[in-house]
Amino acid sequence: MPHLRRASRYWPPKSEARKKALRKIKIGEFKNGRAKFEDRYECAECTRQGITTLHLRENTQADHIVRVASLTEFDSWDKLISRLFCDADGYQILCEKHHLEKSQMENEKAREWKKKKKSNT
Repeated sequence: MPHLRRASRYWPPKSEARKKALRKIKIGEFKNGRAKFEDRYECAECTRQGITTLHLRENTQADHIVRVASLTEFDSWDKLISRLFCDADGYQILCEKHHLEKSQMENEKAREWKKKKKSNT
C-alpha cells in the first residue's frame, strides 16, 4: 500500500483538482506597472462554511472525497485502487485544519467499527 500511495502523489487528476481550487490574488505591482499575483487555494470545507480565507499551497491537502480504505473492511484491491486513483472530481482541496478534522473523524469511525466488531465475536 505505501508504494501505491507514493505513486498517487503524481496522479494527474490530483493536479487538475488543485487547478480548480487555484485563485490568483493581486499582491501589488512591478516597477513597470504590471500587476503582481500570488497563487492561493480555496478550501472546499471553508467554502461550504462561508469562510472566504484563501490558503498557500503548502497549507492545503488534496483529499479524497470518498475514503480510500473502507471504514468497515477490506473490499478488494481493485476497489481500493479505483478509489485511490480517482478522477479530479473525486478530490477536494482542504486546508490543514479541515483535513485534520476530517481524518480524525474518519479514524474515529474506523476505531468504533473495530471495537464493535471485536465485541460481537
